[in-house]
Amino acid sequence: YCFVLPRPDGLLLAGITDVEQPGPIADVPPAPIDDIEWILRQLSSALAVPLDSADVVGSFAGLRPLVADPQNTIGSTADVSRRHLIQRAPSGVITVTGGKLTTYRRMAEEAVDLVTHRPCVTREVVLVGGGPQHGQSHLPARLVRRFGNEADRVAALSDEHRWLLEPLAPGLAVRGVELVFAIQSEGARDLEDLLERRTRLSLVPADYAAGYDRAREIVEQFGPG
Repeated sequence: YCFVLPRPDGLLLAGITDVEQPGPIADVPPAPIDDIEWILRQLSSALAVPLDSADVVGSFAGLRPLVADPQNTIGSTADVSRRHLIQRAPSGVITVTGGKLTTYRRMAEEAVDLVTHRPCVTREVVLVGGGPQHGQSHLPARLVRRFGNEADRVAALSDEHRWLLEPLAPGLAVRGVELVFAIQSEGARDLEDLLERRTRLSLVPADYAAGYDRAREIVEQFGPG
């Protein structure tokens, strides 16, 4: 099966596949052509107009950190449990293995329980940016969607540099204040961190190229050091 998720900036995210990846682990795992073609075929079977490679503007792949079966009785990685495992080694080092992005908060809760020897309070704590949002209709919708009730704080970074409230380039949704906020408040350290992880602009190579120069200027002007 496949899923198709609409992204806020007008793109559709389609996937997934689940195949073994033997051999050395790449720093940036590429999306195999065969997997892309398989996804396009599955989606096309439900569409009036079939899709082809020209409809793909970007791709990415990731590796699942599965917990191995100690009995080694499972033949396919698709059959391996996605449950996580948290262990403390005799040295005291705590390791979190397995799990899924959708269970990250549960995994973090159990890890904190193990570190502090007391119940974690994450279930009662609102995520950063959560809570009531009032008087933000004057802000770009993207900032409100991404930062919630912190959107005013992010937008205020443009008070002395109004150009930071503009997109990095025509046709892009990412705005300069997002990069400055990531540098000053979220610990972003370099250009790749901003474009590949904080904004995910690198998912579409054409968007990455369009926004690169302005993003570099922002890092040079507002970056650490």
